[in-house]
Amino acid sequence: MAMNSPSHSPSAIHDGLLRELPTVQLPSYFPVVCIMLVMVVYKFAVSNKSIRALPYVNTTGLFSSNNARKTWAASAESLLNEAKEKHPRKPWRVMTDLGERVVLTPELMEEIRNDPKMSFTEAFHEDFHGSLPGFNTIQFFVRSDILIAVVRKHLLRPNPSITKRLSDEADYVLSKTVGTTSDWTELNLAQFGTDMVGRLSARIFVGDEMCRNEHWLQASQHYHHSWFIAAMKLHDWPWPLRHLVHWFMPECQEMKHALSEQRQILADYVAKRRNEKEAAESAGQEAPKYDDAFAWLEQEANARGLTYDTTMATGLQLMIALVSAHATTDLLQKTMMDLLQHPGATEQIREEVLGQLRTEGMSTASFYNMHLLDSAFKESQRITPSEMLLVRRRVMGDIRLSNGLFLKEGTRTWMDTAHMKDPEIYENPEQWDATRFAKLRSQPGGASSAQLVSSTRNHVGFGYGLHVCTGRFFAANLLKVVLCHILANYEWKLAPGLEANYLDFGNARMVNPQAKLLIRRREKVEVDFSSIFDA
Repeated sequence: MAMNSPSHSPSAIHDGLLRELPTVQLPSYFPVVCIMLVMVVYKFAVSNKSIRALPYVNTTGLFSSNNARKTWAASAESLLNEAKEKHPRKPWRVMTDLGERVVLTPELMEEIRNDPKMSFTEAFHEDFHGSLPGFNTIQFFVRSDILIAVVRKHLLRPNPSITKRLSDEADYVLSKTVGTTSDWTELNLAQFGTDMVGRLSARIFVGDEMCRNEHWLQASQHYHHSWFIAAMKLHDWPWPLRHLVHWFMPECQEMKHALSEQRQILADYVAKRRNEKEAAESAGQEAPKYDDAFAWLEQEANARGLTYDTTMATGLQLMIALVSAHATTDLLQKTMMDLLQHPGATEQIREEVLGQLRTEGMSTASFYNMHLLDSAFKESQRITPSEMLLVRRRVMGDIRLSNGLFLKEGTRTWMDTAHMKDPEIYENPEQWDATRFAKLRSQPGGASSAQLVSSTRNHVGFGYGLHVCTGRFFAANLLKVVLCHILANYEWKLAPGLEANYLDFGNARMVNPQAKLLIRRREKVEVDFSSIFDA
């Protein structure tokens, strides 16, 4: 459950829905004049001299922001490279699809990492319209610590029971999508990754019964998909107008319909569990016990004197899906793609995995000792992170940084991550090396700093400091479960005629949504995962 905030949904891009600007039709020229006036007032209300003094890389005038947004969406990487070349080790500004951002240098990482005035949660809330209907389901969880408490208590160190359930679900999903024969099956990599991560996460978050409820899974994916599209299109309007525009935007209506569908499914499920408890108590029997996110949330809510209801349950599930599924799916896809291009490394990792599974089973100890597998994930995250700029923040109170830059409350920042490919830090930084972090683990301090779940200033794939991803331990566990199954008992390759390339949209870099895999079960099954936990 990698709690990084996603930029865009791969499935949304796959449908080609990110190419168009909103098409809300206004009835006359008068609303257009109002929009222009709002833009002028808003622009000057939030500006300050210190920020205006920073160089802008893609806009020059008051009404050029629309073209600047398009330029950013189409060629963010070239803009980033231009900015780094023209303004080395200096902050700069850029107009993105999410609005204006100040890009800070890595040298400021330690300074802002734990500053309470630099908030990730408020940045997430603002980026994804947490105050608007349909989006506001996440508001409670963004602005409270209850979700973090649930994760820390139950998922910080996944236990054998959780690992077993993940493994059972991985076996089920692979059998369902690939089959049990040695015939090649063609799969869309983006859909495969989304389905795999979504179903395994659901096994833990909504429990054994709901995780295979196809109605729930489809409704969940539908909401996730439409949420991203609606969020993206709203960004093309000044924020004061979004409170009006969302009522007329088709994508927002579709999202709200999907949300309503999810709420009804969850309401029925929560009521069913409540009735089961009440029936058991009335009969003098022990009430059924559940070990999933619904039960964990109810415990935390009761401890805080809060009312656990369908709204809270729905918000939890949506929040978990939105902040975890994207980043975890992205890393799974990219690691599989990198392994495809490095068959020698893949074979080395496979041998390591088989050796550990045979001696230690699928356990905390075996996962810890899979140094190469862990290193491969971390290397893929380093060389192709889910976003080219990371560590997003919203300034919650005026602050002056050590370099003299004054950030006014409300300023939005990102961090330049060029240091993750700095040759002074990483040897041959542009080259994917599955052994890189495995080697670093043998160096002083490397045992703790070079693991996938480690967060350091030189590798911020899971964030850094106060807002580091709390769910990274669960995400790492899930990812290793999936690749253990695939490496042990399956083989995969790119479908003919396709290249292992990436697609950029603004700050996001993802595996091409059109990429297809050929995958099949090996004739010789090396590991029987159905019995491995009994060993």
